[in-house]
Amino acid sequence: MNEAKKVRIGLVGVNTWHAEAFTDVILGSGGAAHLPAMSTVEVVALWGGPNDAREALAEKTGARQFLGDPGELIEHIDLAFVLDDTGGGERHRELAEPFLRAGIPTIVDKPMTLTISDAKALFALATESGTPIMSSSALRFSDELTDHRAELDAIGPIRAISVLGPGEWYYYGIHAVELLLTLVPSPVEWVQRHASAHQDVAVVGFADGRLATIDVLRDAYYTFTATAYGTQGWLPLEITRNYEFYRALLEAGVEMARTGVSPISSEQTINVLRVLHAGMKSEELGRRVDVSEVDL
Repeated sequence: MNEAKKVRIGLVGVNTWHAEAFTDVILGSGGAAHLPAMSTVEVVALWGGPNDAREALAEKTGARQFLGDPGELIEHIDLAFVLDDTGGGERHRELAEPFLRAGIPTIVDKPMTLTISDAKALFALATESGTPIMSSSALRFSDELTDHRAELDAIGPIRAISVLGPGEWYYYGIHAVELLLTLVPSPVEWVQRHASAHQDVAVVGFADGRLATIDVLRDAYYTFTATAYGTQGWLPLEITRNYEFYRALLEAGVEMARTGVSPISSEQTINVLRVLHAGMKSEELGRRVDVSEVDL
C-alpha cells in the first residue's frame, strides 16, 4: 500500500461508545479535541448500530452508510474495525470473517470473541488467507507504559505485580488482564478468582513461579492502575490518557494495514482470553483452574 495514501477504514457495528471515541481520535474532535487529527486514516464506511448513532457519525465523518450485508464494505475499505458489542462481542467472529476472506486487514475490538475456539478460528482464517488481524484492549498501547519503560527496567526483574480496573470480570476486566500481561509477558499456568457483588479478586500464577493479583471493581472510582515490585525497587502506574491509547491502537492498525504484519501475536491475544476464561471457571468451581482446562 502506498505510504502516502490514507488508509480507508470501515467501522463495523456502531452500537457502542467506542465508535464515537475512535472517530473523535481520527478527527481530533469531541473528547479527543486535544489531539491532532490523524493524517493517516479516514472513516469512509459505517455499518450497523442504531440509525441515529450511525447517521450522526456519517454527518461527522462524511462516511457512506451501509444497511445490508457488512461484506458490502469490502470494495471500499483498506482496514475493517469490528466494533459491534451485541452480547458483549458475540458477533465478532461472524462479522470479521468476510473481511479476512477478502484479504482486508481487520481490527477486532475487545474482547475478540466470547470463546477461545472462536478466536482460534479467526486466527486460523487469517493465516489461511494471509490477512493480518489484531485484537486487544487499547491499554496494551498506553503512553504510560511507554513513558515509564526506563523506570520499569530500573526496578529490576519484576517479582510481583498488582493491577486494578473497573467493571465486571470478562467484558471490562479484560483491560486489567491485558495490562498485566503486557507488563509480564510470560506464560500463565493457573488462575484463582473470588467474586463478590462489588469486586473480583484473582490470583494469577505464571509458569516461572511468579504470582500476580487482579482486582476488578464494580462501583469504585474509574481508573486503571498497576504496581510492580522488582528486585531493585517498585513503581506505581496509573493509566489515564484514554484517547492517547485509542490513538496508539489505531496507529498500530494503520501500520498493520500498510505492512501486512500484526503488532500483536495470536498467542498474546489467546493468553488474555485464557486468563479470563480460567477466572470464570474458577469462580464457578470454587478452585484454582489451570489454563489448560479452558484452552479449547
